[in-house]
Amino acid sequence: MKIELILRLIFAGAAMCIGLVLSIALLTSKKTNKSVNFLLLAITIFFIGQTLDSFLMFSGLYKNMPHLVMAVYPVGFLIGAIYYFYIRIILQPFFRFRWYDILHFAFMIRMYYLMDWFYPKPTTDKINILEYLWFTNPNKPNLMDFLYWSEHNFLTIFYLIATLKLINSALNLLKSKSSNSDIEYLGWLKKSTYIFIGIIILDIIRALIVVKYELHPGKSEILSSIIFLGYIIYTIFQIIRNPDKAFYTLTIDTNTKNNTSFKVRSNIFIENISRSFNKQINLNRILVLCCIIPILLICIYFYFIDTTIFQKVNWILPFIMLFLFFMIFQFTIIDHTIIFQNSEVKTDKTFISQSEDTVSSDDTNFLLLLKEFMEREQPYHNANLKSHELASLLETTPHYLSKIINQNLGQNFYTFINSYRVEAFKKKVLLKENDNLTLTAIAEEVGFNSKSSFNRIFKTMTGTTPSEYIKKQKKSANF
Repeated sequence: MKIELILRLIFAGAAMCIGLVLSIALLTSKKTNKSVNFLLLAITIFFIGQTLDSFLMFSGLYKNMPHLVMAVYPVGFLIGAIYYFYIRIILQPFFRFRWYDILHFAFMIRMYYLMDWFYPKPTTDKINILEYLWFTNPNKPNLMDFLYWSEHNFLTIFYLIATLKLINSALNLLKSKSSNSDIEYLGWLKKSTYIFIGIIILDIIRALIVVKYELHPGKSEILSSIIFLGYIIYTIFQIIRNPDKAFYTLTIDTNTKNNTSFKVRSNIFIENISRSFNKQINLNRILVLCCIIPILLICIYFYFIDTTIFQKVNWILPFIMLFLFFMIFQFTIIDHTIIFQNSEVKTDKTFISQSEDTVSSDDTNFLLLLKEFMEREQPYHNANLKSHELASLLETTPHYLSKIINQNLGQNFYTFINSYRVEAFKKKVLLKENDNLTLTAIAEEVGFNSKSSFNRIFKTMTGTTPSEYIKKQKKSANF
């Protein structure tokens, strides 16, 4: 028993220490947007608060400071929204919070209100309540307990799915308008989001196991602490490995200020719902409003105002939760349409299908100049080369540069630059003077900034891996 207790305290203490280090780094950093630092700090503080609960309870210190236990629990209903807006600010530097964004606080405020059985109590009553919840509660957990414990996790997953949709939309845009450094960074954000979803699902599974096998919910908290500790360690490790990832500044050439009104957001929402019933959106708007608004008002009333119905009808809570989460999810993905509605990402087939007669002599001359410049100056050696930087060197605009590459070569800027890097690698890797260099070192010399992106791009463009290509070339040279 002592070993178990020591392990619990070690894990909880480690999580808090690591979280505090990250918090200090975010507070003292002068890089990137202050709003981004603040949002990351809020997520970190929530993780610290969760592990602090375990530390206080299992160490017995809750008797000295019971007011700190569960102090941040309702913030869990806001974590998904915080993470979503963290991504929004990175992808849309001109983003500003609007008055209606306060709606995202509704679930958190509701939980603080429902915790009136604990927060206002005096110290002695709080200690007794905590001891009952964590150690002496004789009641066996049931399905309703599972729903209450996992409610904030389900909400967070809804937000994280919306975040993935946002990142994927940005990736599709950037592949034609930015450099591979931005692509790599968004790939890292996408991977981190998947990991975040993974640990949330693991915490839900933990709650299910507690209910199914009738375990004590308080004692299983250490599993939750370990799960979140793993995510914090992963984040810290990535920051130590590459500090720029924590404070990266995304460059999007087509970024424009967003002045979209709440009315436009509402219209898009109604269109999304209407489209699921019938393609004739205008004919269904009244029907959708008549069906959705009454149900929404009823759900809001019983969820936020009169919760006594949950004690009478068990299936009501899952239904209301699902409906409200769905509404939040629909409301959130409206932003994707707003951000990227004016950004067209054309495919290579579209450009190839265009007639060669539409290409003017000026465009042809510029294309020749571009190819000559690429061969002579070799700007692709710069791993962070962006379209606006190359356009500046050629004394033209990023839009015209992308247009020439797209219409004449059937490529986007990203593919165009990497094609030169791949050809440069092919030449360098076969030189005897480079025999002592690793493939990664040569790839970095020609402009690739990571081994994974180099291998992926090389195989995509040549149909073979770098190692296989070298073997084939050496084999043919011997003959």
